[in-house]
Amino acid sequence: MLEFFARWYCMSYKNRDITKDFIVDKHDKILSTARFAAILLLIFVVGAFIGEKLVLKTETFFFYRLTGFAGAVIFFIYSALFFKKGNEVLNITAILFLHLSIGIMNSFVVYSIYTENALPPEFKGSAVMSASISVLVQHILGAGIKRWLYAVILPPAIILTAALVYAGISVNDMAIFSTYDIVVIITMVLSIRESRLELKNYHNLQIEKERNFLTIQNNIKNEFISNISHELRTPMTGIIGVQEMLLDTELSTEQSYLLKMARSSSFHLLDLINDLLDVSQLEEKKVSLKLEEVKIIKFVRELFNNFKVLDKKGIEFVFETEIDEGLKISTDSRKISQILRNLLGNAEKFTDIGKITLSVKKFDETDDTIGLEFSVADTGVGIPEEKIPFVFDRFFQADSTHAKKYGGTGLGLAITKMLVEAMGGNIRCESKWCQGSKFSFKIRFVKLLS
Repeated sequence: MLEFFARWYCMSYKNRDITKDFIVDKHDKILSTARFAAILLLIFVVGAFIGEKLVLKTETFFFYRLTGFAGAVIFFIYSALFFKKGNEVLNITAILFLHLSIGIMNSFVVYSIYTENALPPEFKGSAVMSASISVLVQHILGAGIKRWLYAVILPPAIILTAALVYAGISVNDMAIFSTYDIVVIITMVLSIRESRLELKNYHNLQIEKERNFLTIQNNIKNEFISNISHELRTPMTGIIGVQEMLLDTELSTEQSYLLKMARSSSFHLLDLINDLLDVSQLEEKKVSLKLEEVKIIKFVRELFNNFKVLDKKGIEFVFETEIDEGLKISTDSRKISQILRNLLGNAEKFTDIGKITLSVKKFDETDDTIGLEFSVADTGVGIPEEKIPFVFDRFFQADSTHAKKYGGTGLGLAITKMLVEAMGGNIRCESKWCQGSKFSFKIRFVKLLS
């Protein structure tokens, strides 16, 4: 019997892991409910035996009641000695054994009342009623085990029905007894339904708990990054300032070289700190847009020309647009500048020869708004096709060897994507390995009168 229920438990339907977690989590509550059921059974058995002895002057049901009494006592012994030490399969089996003993006791008593003519006829209806009530009580007290409860309620009911039919009880008696079968079937359906709902609710609750936990952890992480970035940025700015002052003093060639290396490393570290701070602020939705009037084409052209002046590789820089330079829009120029500088910086970093093209074109326009698409294309190393979906992930590097060669934190594109989305736009990447890349983003702006 134990092996049967153990296998039943292990082979139970697809959300077995959820069921196991539920049982482990509700272990004490299931045990206390089962103990309460055992206490009720003992009280009922003892009370019924005393009543029968005093009223009926008979011990006809003594051995039948003993099956329920023995089941309760055995369960109490097991629960006291082994319940918390045993595994979930044996613990569930012990509780089901208790419920099985109730069903067997009811079956013995009902069968005896229907087949022994010495008892008054009114006992037939009361026996069926008491058996039906016990089934309903089992259902109510079956918290956590309802999905298996019908497996121990149904077999005694089936055997009892078959035994009574074989014994040849009358049609009227069968009509009374059929009430018990109906109650058993209804209880079985309710048990399966409530078990599924119980597990579904538990599963949803666990998901919600996990989500809340991850949210809290993420907030703590972001707060830590934000705080540590602020704390690091202040001394780094001081270090760079001191290095700049030292460079203005008389230094030997070697000292000047080493100090410039230190300054370069300091700027690199400061960029990393700024990137971490930007990511933290963007994730916490702390970025606000400071809208201002901008002649967007003029602004982008000047930014592009300033960037072009800083290049020392001899790359060809091309700016393309057919939009009137007098177009005025309302936007956050600093955010637009940061997005374009990130994209142009990436293009310049990974392009040794060839050209970098920045283009601005219109993709939609209404009386009050205009949609602009900004594109930065290069003829650099490109990105493997299978890695394109991940280029906007934080700390992603398309190739580890290139990461060592070109440097970078892997945060630039992630920040760019978050900035574009914060402005209500979207960004995409097109690239082929060794043939260059193209990053394009679309944003809709409010037009202003010229």
